[in-house]
Amino acid sequence: MKCKKCPLCCTLATIVIIGGLNWGLVALGYFLGTNANIVNLVFANSPLVENIVYAVVGVAAIMKVITYFFCPCSKCCQDGKEGEEGGSCCRK
Repeated sequence: MKCKKCPLCCTLATIVIIGGLNWGLVALGYFLGTNANIVNLVFANSPLVENIVYAVVGVAAIMKVITYFFCPCSKCCQDGKEGEEGGSCCRK
């Protein structure tokens, strides 16, 4: 499925989804008694990079909330209506 919204909204959604999947793996790993945190496994030797990844996901989530209500582009809205995906980012 191709994203019909602007590149910013699509990028933010992708980052937030990947971050959410990682947190799901963290919880699964806890219940299985193993480390399933992909970010930690990839960047275990570099805590700074690992924390930068977490910060990027957090900022993307904040920006996604903001762009849900107001996206500065014209691709998310067509003819003054809400986008096809039902977002409410259109300028009133």
